[in-house]
Order: sequence, then structure tokens, then C-alpha cells
Amino acid sequence: MKVIYIFRCASNDEVTGLPLMDNFDPESQAEIDSQVRTIHDAVEKFSQAATKLQKSLGGLPVGPTPGRESIASRDTGEDTAEFAFESEETMESLGSEPLLELVEEAPPEPSLGAPPAEATIYLADVANNTLGIPTEVVTNAFKVSKGKVKSFRKRGYVRLADFKALFRSIKKGVTGPLADLKVKDLKKIQFPIITLSPETLGSDDSDAIAPARGIVLLSNGERHGALFTDEVIQKTPYEVKGYRKAGLAGEVSGAATIEGDFEINLIDPDYVLP
Repeated sequence: MKVIYIFRCASNDEVTGLPLMDNFDPESQAEIDSQVRTIHDAVEKFSQAATKLQKSLGGLPVGPTPGRESIASRDTGEDTAEFAFESEETMESLGSEPLLELVEEAPPEPSLGAPPAEATIYLADVANNTLGIPTEVVTNAFKVSKGKVKSFRKRGYVRLADFKALFRSIKKGVTGPLADLKVKDLKKIQFPIITLSPETLGSDDSDAIAPARGIVLLSNGERHGALFTDEVIQKTPYEVKGYRKAGLAGEVSGAATIEGDFEINLIDPDYVLP
């Protein structure tokens, strides 16, 4: 790229203090030469500054100090004198790459509204509260009678064998991290009863709590638990559209937004599993 710098200097009193004439006297000529030298010096300083800038940017090749060709033209038939200077090599070197591309772009900040790792959840009504459970930790869900609820609470845990139907394996319907275990290994697993706090349920009034008619078994592969529900949960996954993380760690990890813009408190398995 070739850049031509044009410096236009008025030839009247503003520059020389003398009127422009066809033939300059020695004093006027000396003053004009002084102006030319001043312009030469300005171009020299500009070239040096450009070279320093080039070196400070790094990554751009730096060659010898570029040469400069000066062209001065004067037309005594005009009212102005023009001086043109070109610094072709310097400007081509600086213009070889956009300067903005030399600045490393900062990585984008993580989105505060991004969903958590669990992309889908199941909904469960617990003590008249709808809660979300990450689908990947749900082992199975069953209907329970009033008598079994009382028995399980007294015992403090349940087993998959407690829900075995006649002529059916306990592996039937098992999902999550326990799905690949053998029957003999599944029989050994105990699911301790999970009791959620009044803060999570929104009430500590036992009379306001609906009687349990269902139970959902949870597992992260190493820890297990059983949560009583108002009804048998439907294993229908709901996609998480948005997520607001809770301010403090606890039984509820945050609020998940599902279809219809409903916000559901999401149970944190890592916190509630015994």
C-alpha cells in the first residue's frame, strides 16, 4: 500500500512573512528551506514512532529503517506551495495486518442462566409441594399402601425386593446408575428414607402434609435414598429451559424453569442422599 502525505502551506505571510514572488531573494529562499527542513524532521519523527510501535506490538516482522523519498514541487503561478512525502515501506508494514486482530479476545463469561448438568427432571409432589428430581438419579418409583408407609418409616429404609411383583424381576423398570447391576447385587442395596426439612417443604405442620401414596428410589451409584411422594410419580421427563442456582448449598440446589415458564425447586441429590 502506498500512502502519500500532502502538506499544504500557504505561501503568504502565514508561512514566510513575505509575499510570494517569481524570484525569491536569498533571505526568503532560506526561510522556505527552513520550513522544508522542519517538515522533513516531522516526517522523520513519524517514521521513528511507527517503527517503535511496530516493535512493541510484537509478532510483526521488522526490517531496516524504511527509506523515504521526498518530492517538493513549487508552482510560482499558484498562490500555494505543495510538499509531498511518501513512506511506502513503513505504511505497508503497518498495514499488513489489522491492529485489532493482534489483541487476544477475552473468553466469554459463563451464562448465569445456563441449565445445570441435568437436562431433564421428573416432577414429584411431596407434602403438597411440587419438586424436581434429576432424571439420572431416579432408580424406580412405586405405589405404597398406608401400612407399608408406616412399616418403612419404622424400619428406616426400603429394598427393591419390597416392591417385587409376582413372576417379575426386581430389575424391571430400574433406571439410572443401578440399571446395569445384576439382580444379586441389587438385592443387597438399602435405600434409607429421606426426610426433607420444613424449609424445603414450606411447612412444619404435619396436619397439612398429604398422606404418602408413592415412593421414589434415588441413587447416584454410591449413595442411595427413598423419598415418599403424595402420589406415584410419572416418569415423564421435563426439559430444563433455565436455571437459577440457590445462594447456599442445601436440599434445594436451585430453581429450574420448565415448559410453560414454571419454576420448580430442584432437589440436590448430593445433599439429600444419606
